[in-house]
Amino acid sequence: MNKNYVFAALAVGASACLFLWGFDFIAVLFLTVVLTFCFSAFGPKAFGLYCALSLAAIFCSSKFNIVYTAAYTAFAVLVSLSLGYGFNKNKTLSSIMTSSCTIAVTVVALLVVYLMKEGNKSAFHVVTGFKMNEIRDIFEQAGANSFKAQDIDLIIKALDLMLPSVLIITVCMSVYIVFGIARSFLEKNGLSFPNLRRFPEIRLSRGFTMVFLLIVLTSLFFETNGIALNLVSVVSMLFILGGLSYIDFCLEKKNIKKQIRVIIYIFTYIVSVLTGIGAAILLPGLLILGTVDSVKDLRNRYA
Repeated sequence: MNKNYVFAALAVGASACLFLWGFDFIAVLFLTVVLTFCFSAFGPKAFGLYCALSLAAIFCSSKFNIVYTAAYTAFAVLVSLSLGYGFNKNKTLSSIMTSSCTIAVTVVALLVVYLMKEGNKSAFHVVTGFKMNEIRDIFEQAGANSFKAQDIDLIIKALDLMLPSVLIITVCMSVYIVFGIARSFLEKNGLSFPNLRRFPEIRLSRGFTMVFLLIVLTSLFFETNGIALNLVSVVSMLFILGGLSYIDFCLEKKNIKKQIRVIIYIFTYIVSVLTGIGAAILLPGLLILGTVDSVKDLRNRYA
């Protein structure tokens, strides 16, 4: 038997252990990577067998919870099917990510709505595990007594309004991580994807810039009940990733290895979080860089 079949079965078992230990989010992503690899490397029949094995693993490790079993299985199977099909058909990055992210966001949204109705909870409570009044207590315990009560209310309201965009960004970033890991494993097993751009090659088109400006202007002059705010957040994250992609492109041109670049990014992220410069300097800088790159195509100028 091909050793990859054995490793895939062991990986499904490992994901079940992660579920048992309470790492549901990581377990679902890990399982999605495994199933994506199975579909592209082994074919549809083997994929079906591993899906059945995954269903049994999730059902048992979730203590026979039908709702979570259905949601987690749907996420892992449907997203891996979308990614695997895109890999096999040699589709473009935008095509694969659009379909996969749409599926992932839909499954997560349906789960959140169900849990809201089942437990009579707000979306914020379902996603974060905290009630609004508990967030106020967290601010006070963190030493935010210098803030006025009105300021804290505004912060809490902003968090509530931006919940959809935060959820969408988190899910889409997770899908991209699954995509990247699965692609690496498949390429190491001899598969190639000439139509897929690597991360240093990702650049947003000028049309994204126009959409971004249009959304910003709409939010300034019209009452949108948080819709424009969430759209700005999602599109801004795309530009931030575009800025990070350009930095990765420049570092690659300097012959800095991928592993070293990843270490640099992780270290920079940790420092920015600990020092507070992430929101003040790093993210706005990447946003501006990504926007300029989409308009001026800095990669050609660099070359």
